[in-house]
Amino acid sequence: MYSIEPISLHTEGGFDALAFALPDMLRKFGGRIREISIDSTWHTNGANYELYAVLGEVYGSGLPLGFLLLQSNGSGDKGAKARFLSEFLGHLKKKWTILPKITLSDKDLSEIHAMREQFPEAKHQLCFWHALRAIKKRLATLRRAPAPYNVTAARKKYHWITEDFVPAGQSPVPLVCVSASRIPTRLRAYNACSLPKQHIRPRPLSPASIFVSMVSFRRLQFLPHPNDLPSRSGP
Repeated sequence: MYSIEPISLHTEGGFDALAFALPDMLRKFGGRIREISIDSTWHTNGANYELYAVLGEVYGSGLPLGFLLLQSNGSGDKGAKARFLSEFLGHLKKKWTILPKITLSDKDLSEIHAMREQFPEAKHQLCFWHALRAIKKRLATLRRAPAPYNVTAARKKYHWITEDFVPAGQSPVPLVCVSASRIPTRLRAYNACSLPKQHIRPRPLSPASIFVSMVSFRRLQFLPHPNDLPSRSGP
């Protein structure tokens, strides 16, 4: 049986909140965690609370660190959810010295804001599964024209874009190409999803000079941490 640690949260009109951490997990692994993620689920309880879970990466597996139950009646102030999430994450940071180098979430702005507020030095990434889901969902919507392309605005953000680049849909010269609407959605999703898969596959915490095979990496995941090894007595 694992013990729980209640987390004291502020009160705010229109919201009921309950949070707790798992001290046994945090005491053993907290100082080693360098990657954490947060996500929420709906309809997991009869009281209609939204459940947030914070997981830490330990030896390649997700370890639960704490949970937040949040309920709103719709009358709360704007940004309240982000404030509760930030306070929840702040407890894990201050009490248990959680200092990740990588933070993960879906595209919920409240989660992203709370992560950036508590861990400004960490690199924030969108959840890989949610990113692919968003791509597939967008490609499944046909006959929706993209926003007009503005080369000046694009070059302000990405200076390497050439001034004469024009999307095919806005080019004055007819281009010989296959309409995207005529390409099966499954094929378009496969081609579009292959790009983020190539970029996200390398492990972000591994030095660029280290390359190990998948077999070697899986073996490394199950090696014990030096602090978990039995102490040696004598010389």
